[in-house]
Amino acid sequence: MNVRGILAHYGDAIAPRRVEQAGGRCKSMLPRGLKECALPLGWRTVISDEETGKLPPEAEEPDTVCSEEEFQGILAEQMTGLVHLANLVDRHPQARLSRRFHATLHEEAADTAELLEDYDAHYNRTFAVLLELVIGLKLLSAAGHVLKTLQIRSARSWVPGKDDLAASAEEDVRGILEQVDMAERQLLQAVRDESIRICGASLATSEPARSFILQDSLHRKKLPHTATGEEAGDVEGQVASMASQFVSALKTFEERFRGRRVEGVRERWEIYERVCQEQQARFLGAKLENIQSLYDTFVRNSAVEHKDPHVADFRHAVGMAVLFSRLVTLFIQLLDHFSEDGRKDPGIEKVRSIVQPDRVLDWLINVALFYTHAILEGGRPLAQELIRKYTTTETVELELPEGCVLHARPASMIAKIVAHHGTPVDMTMGSETCYAGSLMKVILLAGSHLDDRRVLFRGDRQPIRHIQLLFQHRLGEDGLEGLPEELSYLRQA
Repeated sequence: MNVRGILAHYGDAIAPRRVEQAGGRCKSMLPRGLKECALPLGWRTVISDEETGKLPPEAEEPDTVCSEEEFQGILAEQMTGLVHLANLVDRHPQARLSRRFHATLHEEAADTAELLEDYDAHYNRTFAVLLELVIGLKLLSAAGHVLKTLQIRSARSWVPGKDDLAASAEEDVRGILEQVDMAERQLLQAVRDESIRICGASLATSEPARSFILQDSLHRKKLPHTATGEEAGDVEGQVASMASQFVSALKTFEERFRGRRVEGVRERWEIYERVCQEQQARFLGAKLENIQSLYDTFVRNSAVEHKDPHVADFRHAVGMAVLFSRLVTLFIQLLDHFSEDGRKDPGIEKVRSIVQPDRVLDWLINVALFYTHAILEGGRPLAQELIRKYTTTETVELELPEGCVLHARPASMIAKIVAHHGTPVDMTMGSETCYAGSLMKVILLAGSHLDDRRVLFRGDRQPIRHIQLLFQHRLGEDGLEGLPEELSYLRQA
């Protein structure tokens, strides 16, 4: 059929589109059989610009529609890894899944999900179910890896300062891990069955292109500590700053989440709908990951860490909080994607029947959130002790530069300095004192002392020195370009 015949046959279904014959192989998308009328193989519709008569840029590229037959060959090669893992767990039905197995499974599922999404499988009847199964497997195996890591790291302790929670934490994590292992096995079987349905029975016995190492090492043993590190700058100041950020992370949690156990399913769902947002979970997780990264960069293997065991205890508490906060994010993602919301998508329904949203909600509220809060709360006294021990306190009294007042912009510069360093600084005008890291408190304090020209600051040495620099450069009122290099971070939005 030629172009004229196509137009005559399909009429208004494709107008005002232009129809052209594909000149090359497809590159990305599967046919969207659910939403678009089907054209004969080798033809496509392209929206034209009625005013200019030009085609959009993508129309100049080779055809972007991939036939299902062609994609089956691409997919079959990709699926050998997951099918091999499914066959492996079938041969060892009683074996516990190792951390390496969870990691390998997550990697394979993530790669497969990316491939399916690259080809728009969400919009294709043949492949949409498989994509949902793989997404569920990707999230669940990531949670399994975190849970196994928690078991390994807990040899040191579970919750700082709360030994009474150790037994319950160990039991809770072990119980969830057993359920996650079982759900992973079921999802793997479902993925294998769906893959064979699509790609053919030969896939069942195919071998992956690479071999997998699936056994854990003897992780309970440790190497001898023979390395001696070099100091990287002001290590004590870094410890105080990270400890202050840890206390701030507890405040962030308590502002956004709940850290108590909840028995009723209805109340759990109410809490989930009210406060459990992935964006907030990622924000908290990023704060904790940042503390962990700073520690490993500046404090790990330093003289300060070797001299003070409380510093290493702090790092362990941060690491455990990071792991539980990752579970918070993963469980929220599972619930957001697979909880009951009226959708009748067969892939989602299949995953939902395996992961059981009510059960995941229990894991989220009564384990992930509960122990994240318990670790942050239990670690607060340790963090406060480190702040006290490693903060070098100074007090300075500064006079406002001629022609300057503490309105919103200079107040924001002061608060930004304190936030940048993460250690406490108090600001006093007259007889009133506030925390200098709070923009609103600084503005309110300055607004109630409009006639005062002298401001007293008391706190950690490094932010105090930067505040002195800010005053020496007229609080940035002559332009941020004139600030010294030490204050370059104030120029960032």
